[in-house]
Amino acid sequence: MKLHVLWGRPDKNTPIDIHEVSLPIAGLAEAIIGLRLALITDLHYGRFVGDEYTSCVIEQVNAQCPDLICLLGDMVNSSVSQIGSCAELLAGLHAPLGILGCLGNHEYFAGHQTAAKEYRRCGIDVLINAHRRVAVGGAGLVIAGVDDLISGRADLGRALAGLDGAEPVILMSHSPDQAECLDGDLRVDLIISGHTHGGQIVLAGRSIMTRTHHKKYARGLVAGPHCPVYISRGVGVVAMPVRINCRPEIPIIRLVRA
Repeated sequence: MKLHVLWGRPDKNTPIDIHEVSLPIAGLAEAIIGLRLALITDLHYGRFVGDEYTSCVIEQVNAQCPDLICLLGDMVNSSVSQIGSCAELLAGLHAPLGILGCLGNHEYFAGHQTAAKEYRRCGIDVLINAHRRVAVGGAGLVIAGVDDLISGRADLGRALAGLDGAEPVILMSHSPDQAECLDGDLRVDLIISGHTHGGQIVLAGRSIMTRTHHKKYARGLVAGPHCPVYISRGVGVVAMPVRINCRPEIPIIRLVRA
């Protein structure tokens, strides 16, 4: 079995897996079938990730022409000084239905209030226990975002307040463990997450650095208690500049009718 090793600071030559995943959503309106969401998570701009690689990620996302872009947290690593530069680069993202985001635990390490302010200044709609309705051809899709489960105050009830349950709901949560906290009475059709880095180092099929309480949420599509969960491996690195058998990933989620 071939060993895939990425060692050192990622740069423009770092291979990134970009792949489309079709996910069925119940009650999807005709106008929303085929909608494509690009997921970006765990960039960790700062210590090991610089401008060159970040610009490369942005170029590759834009080249996919997604309808909507979702930033799933930990875009910066750990310092408030990283936030402004990272946000300015992220301003280069383009999608006709906008760029939505939620916060991760590393935004809290760096300064979550500054992060939210700078991201918003650069055109990212940061959802902290809130939701937005995305309208396409008269049909609606709800994108909700909860605060970070680890360092913030995640409040799913507040995030979904006022919804009647008629339209599909996609929930952005940096930590996939949020899936274990769902109330079955609240409609959530899909959770999109990051945080795990897919393990970052995977040996003999085992994720070495997965940072969740529920180890099943390592990477890829997982069946949660109430709805599917897609966990992206992310694009950056943390702790050490190495990935083994776990290449960076930009998933493109294509919505199809269940």
